[in-house]
Amino acid sequence: LGSWLDFGSIAGFVLGAGFVVLLQTVLTEADFLSWGWRLPFLVAAPLGLIGLYLRHAAEETPAFTQQLERLEQEDKSALQDRPAVPFAEIFTKYRKALLVCIGLVLVTNITYYMLLTYMPTYLSSSLGYEESHGVMIIIAVMIGMLFVQPLIGLTSDRIGRRPFILIGSVGLFVVAVPAFLMIISDRPALIFLGLLFLAVALNCMIGVMAATLPALFPARIRYSALASSF
Repeated sequence: LGSWLDFGSIAGFVLGAGFVVLLQTVLTEADFLSWGWRLPFLVAAPLGLIGLYLRHAAEETPAFTQQLERLEQEDKSALQDRPAVPFAEIFTKYRKALLVCIGLVLVTNITYYMLLTYMPTYLSSSLGYEESHGVMIIIAVMIGMLFVQPLIGLTSDRIGRRPFILIGSVGLFVVAVPAFLMIISDRPALIFLGLLFLAVALNCMIGVMAATLPALFPARIRYSALASSF
């Protein structure tokens, strides 16, 4: 189920970028700059309210609920001495897990935002593509990622998460230079292929990341540890 988290994020990128491209196609540049750019925000406002409702209506995980019940049974005086944010415990007892988490977040987020948010700007500003053309290339790549994402999550339930993390990490290291050489070739087919190589490696990472990172820490410090890593 964790793979569906980033599935939703990528789907949001596709819908948002596609809507902007549609507006740029049907509106003149003057109309888009004058009032058309406001339309995506007006459409997204109700979605924000839905997201707010889902966050408040979502149930706590069983692990957190059990931890909360255990804390309620403890001596109240002992709870008063417990730090609100257990930084000392995180940086001493779970230093290795914290470094692993930081490394995974670093590799994943750099690739994620470089590929899905910066790349359209790079294609237009550095390679001379029209903005809508560059965005359409990224949209095509993201649609491909949507098909791969749930399959990785499903397969990881059978063979484990570690193989995908290794494939994704090593894959990004191996294909990074060839992929960027393809991207700067100024040939649409090679550009798409280079982006696809990066996307597949990224899929391997984000397909299991939502399940991998929480498993690095026990429930009592999980929230603080993950927040520190990000």
